[in-house]
Amino acid sequence: MAHPLVSVVVPIFDAGDLLLEAIASIARQGIDDIEVIAVDDGSQDDPATRLSRAALPVVLLHQANKGPSAARNRGLSVARGRFVTFLDADDIWPRHSLAILLAAIEADPACEAAHGQVRRFRDTVEGETDGPATLLGKVAGGFNLGSALFRRELVARLGGFDETMRTAEDVDFWVRARAAGAVRTTLPDVTLYYRRGHGSLMDKMEPPVRTADHLRRWPVILARTLRARRAGAVP
Repeated sequence: MAHPLVSVVVPIFDAGDLLLEAIASIARQGIDDIEVIAVDDGSQDDPATRLSRAALPVVLLHQANKGPSAARNRGLSVARGRFVTFLDADDIWPRHSLAILLAAIEADPACEAAHGQVRRFRDTVEGETDGPATLLGKVAGGFNLGSALFRRELVARLGGFDETMRTAEDVDFWVRARAAGAVRTTLPDVTLYYRRGHGSLMDKMEPPVRTADHLRRWPVILARTLRARRAGAVP
């Protein structure tokens, strides 16, 4: 498979068996022309052994712990798909999420990104709830990286993710996409189940560290948003 239709980049950091749930949800999408690239960001729980039992073939890359931005960029460096998407190792895609996103983005040759809605859950998807909106989420217009599909050219134009950011890097990415005038569509369908609680990558970060990083990055993100609004790229 020289050039797959979709590349899925999965950053991993001590996700345990939740990783296999994430990969299984990719396998259930029913799309054969796909490559899955997992990037081990310095895990201590041997994701390679787990992935040997995965529901579909996975390309596994390794790096010292540098954070999710660097892990995603590492995956992007080898991705070959016409479209690119991202799934954290502790989240799940509902069945047919990729088909829904692909249909939306392929229906309009000018469309560069499509994203759906997010349902948050803790232990089981059946117990899913909508979490309260965060200030970061409002800046991003309700966007969550795992709910979206991008044309490869857009991701390349944006230069990937800011590796100095260990949190809110997905918000920064989306704000930059909007500021760059990316043509995008928002769908009513739920395209991501976002896990909250013990398995969440965000929850594994100590609260003071998470808060400090958010506060440190707010001026950058807000400045980009304000510039985009003045230019008319962000409503």
